[in-house]
Parts: sequence; C-alpha cells; structure tokens
Amino acid sequence: MKRIVLFPGSFNPVHIGHLAVANYVTAYTEVDELWFVVSPCNPHKEPQELALFEHRCAMVRIAVLQTRLPMSVCELEGSLPAPSYTINTLETLSEMYSDVEWSLLMGADNLANFHRWKNHEKIVALCRLLVYPRLGAETILRHGAKLIEAPVMEISSTLVRQAIAQGVNLEAFLPAGVWNYIKRESLYLTDCPQNQP
Repeated sequence: MKRIVLFPGSFNPVHIGHLAVANYVTAYTEVDELWFVVSPCNPHKEPQELALFEHRCAMVRIAVLQTRLPMSVCELEGSLPAPSYTINTLETLSEMYSDVEWSLLMGADNLANFHRWKNHEKIVALCRLLVYPRLGAETILRHGAKLIEAPVMEISSTLVRQAIAQGVNLEAFLPAGVWNYIKRESLYLTDCPQNQP
C-alpha cells in the first residue's frame, strides 16, 4: 500500500519554509510521496488576500519540480464545492485511490484548533495526523497525532506578500523560479485586482 502525506495550504505564495518541512517529512518519515494540496479558498482566510488558484498551483509546481524529491501538486480542491473542507478532500481522494494510506501534515497551531474543523472525527478515521512545531504554539498531541521534529522556520507567506507590496526583494525566501513567476505575473502588488479570485 502506498503511503502519501497530504500537505494542505493556501501557499500564497509557497516559500522555502514550506519546502523545508516537506523535505524533512519525505526524508525522515516512512512515506512514499508528499502532495501539496492547494486550497482555492481557505474557509479561515479572507479570499481577497489570495492570488488566483491557478497562479498558486503554478508556483507550487515550479517549486516541486526543482527539488527532485517525491513531491507533487494536488489541484483536486479546485474542482470541489467551496469552501475547501479537508474532510471533503479526504473522502474524495479515498474513493479515487483505495490502495493509499493517507497522512495529513499540519502545524502545531492547526492541531490546537483541530476540534473546530468540520467533521474532525471522520478526518482522523481516514488518515493519521503528522504535526510539525510552530514558534509560539504549544504542541499538545491529540487525536493520535505524531510529532515531526522538523526545523522551525518562521517564514510566512504574509511577510512575503507585504514585502512585495512595499517593493522589498525577498527572493531568497522563495524557491528558485517562484520569485521570477511573481514578478512576471505582477502578483501581490497592493490592491491589485487581477490577483483576486
């Protein structure tokens, strides 16, 4: 049975912190693949903050292709009803791939609020939880979660977006190629309507 880790997020944009965690998981846990699950519209975030789903998927594809690691991009949520709930994604993937053992990767801050997720009991029944530490978030393992001792890298997509809007170059915070994509598509400029869904 194939073992796949799902790494959900907005990836708005994907940055080297995301890749570092993903790389650690593929290197130090018994998994075959890791899938970045790009969310079209996170129910906990304001949609106007998001670049178009297609842009965010494209940036993750650029980042993944350059790693040569067992990672790929899952764009399934783009075809599911909004908002993007993890349980809907997991149920759909479980129907599509009956021979896969699923794991769900999340930060310690998300685990602390996991009881508020839609049908969180069903999520635990469909997959195991892998948790990575986050600065300032207490890691209390619940729901059978396993702690991944990945390095704590406090790089946020919010910081990257704010820097771009202010004309600050944070190229080193992004995977090679992603910075060029952002510049070419003029993403994350202040109040830029073409970035919005």
